[in-house]
Amino acid sequence: MLAVDMMAVAASPGGAMGNPGAGNPVSSSSCTIQGLLQTAKRLADRLSEHGNNVEHIISETEQLNKHIASMRTVSFTIVALSYLYIFASSSFPIVR
Repeated sequence: MLAVDMMAVAASPGGAMGNPGAGNPVSSSSCTIQGLLQTAKRLADRLSEHGNNVEHIISETEQLNKHIASMRTVSFTIVALSYLYIFASSSFPIVR
């Protein structure tokens, strides 16, 4: 059997997680300010993209709600005119 000293692997230059500067600056206990700043910038960019997507979805939802409201108005108008037509064409006497 091969015995591996985990403390020796973690203390090696690459560490247990490999090279800490290669895409994952937080994978080792020796984080650099540069790595932290790069990670923070990436996170800020992702949050900004998500914010833009949310604003676009909200805008589209508002437009859809306006369209639905106008369709309801048209539907109500059609129903009202239908009732007027039925009432006007019926043989019931109009009571005044």
